[in-house]
Amino acid sequence: MSHYVSREDFGQASSADTALIESKRCWTCGACVHECRYDCPSCQKVQELQSLRASAAVEIAEYSPSAESHTRFQQFGFPLLERLQQEALGALIPLFVNRQLNVANLIEWGFNDTEWQLLQQTRGLCALDRAVKTSNQTLASEWRNMADELRRRGVLDESEEFFLKALEMNRLDYRLYVGLAHTYLQNHQFDKAETYLKKSLPHAPVQDFDYKSYSYRLLGHLHACQGHDEQAVSMLRLAIELSPQYSAGYYDCAQYAALTDKTKESLACLTKASDQPFYAILAQKGPEFAVLKHDVRSLLLTNVLADEIPERYYPVLFELAQDWIEHEPKTHGIRLIKHLIDRQPDYFALIFNEHQQNAVSPEVQQIHAELKAETVAKATEALNELERRLQTVAEAVAEANKAAKGRKHSHTPLKSEMLHKQAVTKFEQALELLFSQSYAELLTIIPITDEINHLSQRAHTEAQQERKRYTQRKATGKSEQITQVGSGFLVLVKTLGKVLFWSVFFGMMGTAFAFLIAFVRALTYPTFFTIIAVAGILGFLIGIKIEKVDPSKLKRSFKRKKRHKHMK
Repeated sequence: MSHYVSREDFGQASSADTALIESKRCWTCGACVHECRYDCPSCQKVQELQSLRASAAVEIAEYSPSAESHTRFQQFGFPLLERLQQEALGALIPLFVNRQLNVANLIEWGFNDTEWQLLQQTRGLCALDRAVKTSNQTLASEWRNMADELRRRGVLDESEEFFLKALEMNRLDYRLYVGLAHTYLQNHQFDKAETYLKKSLPHAPVQDFDYKSYSYRLLGHLHACQGHDEQAVSMLRLAIELSPQYSAGYYDCAQYAALTDKTKESLACLTKASDQPFYAILAQKGPEFAVLKHDVRSLLLTNVLADEIPERYYPVLFELAQDWIEHEPKTHGIRLIKHLIDRQPDYFALIFNEHQQNAVSPEVQQIHAELKAETVAKATEALNELERRLQTVAEAVAEANKAAKGRKHSHTPLKSEMLHKQAVTKFEQALELLFSQSYAELLTIIPITDEINHLSQRAHTEAQQERKRYTQRKATGKSEQITQVGSGFLVLVKTLGKVLFWSVFFGMMGTAFAFLIAFVRALTYPTFFTIIAVAGILGFLIGIKIEKVDPSKLKRSFKRKKRHKHMK
């Protein structure tokens, strides 16, 4: 019969029993036990974990790590492992919040065997197969595969037998030592598991990742389960020293350092581990971080406010925020819930509907109401200001239309007029949203007001430019008309002057000729003046011919002059 005591039973145990209880922990869930165990009654009852493990076994058979996952392992793990742990996080939210067990430990170590199966498919460990040259090594590899499958099926004694036979054939394969250690762990034989994990160290390959770090991490967790937290810290220091990007190593080191009152080291390691948001969230419910509760919350809140937490974690963060608000100080919870509501209004619109209202604490409902009222006030103020601005723009557009009256293509609206209409349309849309009861829709008003503001500024600037342009164009047009009339008149005068010169010249010649005839014989006055007139007309015609005068040009010049008089 296994002996298991939950953390809730501490208050009912004697001091001697408590010391014994605190010295041993369950490998999977971290619950206190009388003897080292891989799992205990507490985590065996978590059906969600068993279900996820079963589905993982099916997916593992078809899983093929990508080149990206080879290099990402040291930061987090593999896409499949990451997804499984995220699903576990979501499925165990009620337990996570209600603290019925150490769910953080359960999520981290509940997929230990899955992680090892995936790790064996990385480039560093797959390279060991290419080093197989002898028939004995080939046989050892076949027995290793069989031993792994036997362990997955729960036949641990036979798994141990085949691992030991494989080691007799090949003592250089790192996977044999670690695989056998996993078999001993699942069979609750921690001492033997420790022996073979230590034996694995000389054979650990080094490529993108130093696999000694994985062995040291398992040894650290094993020491922690035995109650040797100082030794656990030493093992994890070695792990992160060999692999400085090993996020899981930093997280475990932070846990064990916190248990040994090394708060500065714990917080430093947790900060490094929090580069992966998963660990920043996991630490919130790790009982090891109780003494660092304020700092751990601040670390997560910093990541959230910097938008470094993926949105898929928001449901868990919402549950955490509600839990924080129920306990003093409430500052972190209020800041977190406000940020989440602003970032994911659609999700919270669903939560705050009447069907799920009971699932939301009164404090959160009050925060939601305050945020909604604050958003309405801001939107109302912005729209009132925009209404006044749009009126100013409308006046500027009217002046531009007045200046542009009589232009070509008058049926086409001015650009400023079109921009103003777009701004008015969006303004009406924002007004409709203002009366909406949906916080998600209310949040869209401010971005719309920014668009309206931009459109109204463009419309106002364009209207001023159009009014100036058309006013100048009208003034320039009148000046050109006057200039054209003046130049036409000058042409007319110059042309007539040239023609009249010849007319006068020949007229004078005709006069001299008439006087000459008069000396010879008497001339009557009609005859005398007729000679002069004929000479003048002849000169006029000769002048037109000599000066090459175009009668049509004279006609156009005359018309311009006449039109100018009409305009006046």
